[in-house]
Amino acid sequence: MANSFSTNNGHVTIVDGTVQIENSIRCSIRRLFNRSKLMFMFVFIPIVWTPSSLVIDHWLFPTAVGKLFLVFLGLPLLVMVGITRLAIALPTGITTASRIPVDTVDHVTFEEHRFGPTQITIHYENDGDMKNRQLRLPWPSQTAEEFEASRRVFEVHGIDTDRT
Repeated sequence: MANSFSTNNGHVTIVDGTVQIENSIRCSIRRLFNRSKLMFMFVFIPIVWTPSSLVIDHWLFPTAVGKLFLVFLGLPLLVMVGITRLAIALPTGITTASRIPVDTVDHVTFEEHRFGPTQITIHYENDGDMKNRQLRLPWPSQTAEEFEASRRVFEVHGIDTDRT
């Protein structure tokens, strides 16, 4: 019986009547590296270079430039990401739940996108409110078999699946 499938940055497993969603930073980094080496460099060189410049005052790592980078790019970017996540998640009922009891799941929708990953939305009830948990299948490596396998994981456990 199929009980798990891979997502864009982790795994989904149904064990003991609970949908367990495991997100891993390591999986996210590996997928970013596999997708685009250039994007990987744009993301991780500043992340490594900035703390190095604050600790090591050398011509290769000027401390003043590291501080400017941190203040004018790093901190505003973190604030923007936090505000955006709140602005999207609060009004839409989207959560980051890592464990969802199967008996609270109403249905699961699969949105196939032509130029992007398939989005899976788990609609479930939590404290009388309908909540949504969104996941994305691996892309561009997603195959039709992986898509059907992810649908079967939910169907085997008696959860209705819709395809849009």
